[in-house]
Amino acid sequence: DYIRGGYYMDPHKHHRNQPVAQAIGYDKFTLLDGIPISGDVEFLDKVTVTMELLKHVYYPIEERGRPVQKRSDVILSCIYSRLHKRIYCYPITPITDREYELLPLSFDDPNIVTIIRDYSDFEELLDRLGFPRKILAAPNTTISYDDLTVTAKNNLAEAVKYIIREREEFFVEFFNVAQPINVRLHAIELLKGIGKKVLKRILMERERKPFRKFDEVKQILKRDPVEALAEKVLEELRGEAKYYLFVRPKTPTAPFLDYLTIMRRAYNARTRASEGSAPRV
Repeated sequence: DYIRGGYYMDPHKHHRNQPVAQAIGYDKFTLLDGIPISGDVEFLDKVTVTMELLKHVYYPIEERGRPVQKRSDVILSCIYSRLHKRIYCYPITPITDREYELLPLSFDDPNIVTIIRDYSDFEELLDRLGFPRKILAAPNTTISYDDLTVTAKNNLAEAVKYIIREREEFFVEFFNVAQPINVRLHAIELLKGIGKKVLKRILMERERKPFRKFDEVKQILKRDPVEALAEKVLEELRGEAKYYLFVRPKTPTAPFLDYLTIMRRAYNARTRASEGSAPRV
C-alpha cells in the first residue's frame, strides 16, 4: 500500500505525517514500511529497500556572544555496497553545506561513507549496483501483519504470489527438498489440499527426477502450486500457523523450519552443478 498522507496507526511515529509505503521483502517475506524517496509508488512496484538512518550533526555556533553546540537531525537513505565496501547515503532531510561536510563524522567509520546530495547520482549508483531506481527507506524495525492497512492486507496475497511466480526455479525446490517433520507429518502436507496419496506421488516423482517447473508439480497436485505456497506464507504472516516453513514467527517458541534457507542452499548447489556441467567453448 502507498499512503500519500502518512498512516496514523504506523508503529514508526515519524511515518504518520508523511508519505509512507508498506511492502514485503523479496527474499524473506519480511513486512516493512518506509519513506518512498523517489516519489509515488504503485502496487507491485519493485523497490530498493535502503536503510533509513537518523543521524545527529553537531557543530559550533555563536548564540548571544557565546559558543554553543548546535544539533541538526538528518534522516538518511543508505545502502551498503559489498563490491566497493562503502556506505552510500542520500539525505532525505534537506541539508546545508556545513551539514554535508560533517555528516560522515556521525558514523563509526567516516572513511567508508559517501554522502550523495544529488538524487540523480544516487539513482545512477543503484543502476550500477543492479537495483531498482525506486527507493523505500525503511527503519531497522519491521512491522507485523496487524500493522498493515486494510488495503495492504487485501493486496498481500497477490504480492506473495507475484514473488513466488517470478522466482519459480527457487520455490519449486520446496517440493524437492521438503522432509518429514515427525513420523506422522511431512512438511509438504502443511500445504492445503495435500494428503497422503498426493504426498506419496510427489515423493515418488521427485525420486525419479527433481521438479524444475510448477507445471510438473501441478500435474500431481491438481491445483496451482503457487496458490498452495502463497496460502501457507499468508497463514504464517498472520501468525496462525502451527509449523512455520517460510516466515520467521514472532513467537520464539513456535516451530520454525526455515525452508527458505534450505531451498537456497539446494538451489545454489543445483545452479553451480549446472554451470559446471556446461560445455566449454
